Amino acid sequence: EANIKFLGWVTDDTLARLYASPVIAYGRGGALETIAPLNRTGTTSPTGIFFDELTPESLIAGVQAFQQQRHLFDPAAIRRHSCRFSRDRFKVQIRDYIAACRREQGLGKLSDVKTP
Repeated sequence: EANIKFLGWVTDDTLARLYASPVIAYGRGGALETIAPLNRTGTTSPTGIFFDELTPESLIAGVQAFQQQRHLFDPAAIRRHSCRFSRDRFKVQIRDYIAACRREQGLGKLSDVKTP
């Protein structure tokens, strides 16, 4: 069995199982907002490694860096970090944001809105 799998789109069940796994990702786009890299200073435990170019060589270098530093990844810390991006947390935060916007505009409580 291969030790590297390109998953593409995955179900929520699969994603939940993977929440404690470190990520090797291209260091651009949304990955920069969701992955805490090894080389970042601060209190956040690392959740992945970035590779810099969309080339096989760059990806290989990222995999090699991960293999050499895999002991620095804490599955429990990765799971805690990933919970920041859960569907339930998103629902609560978007509802709170909309409610705050409604209050700011003087439109009343969100619970006052009748849905069709």
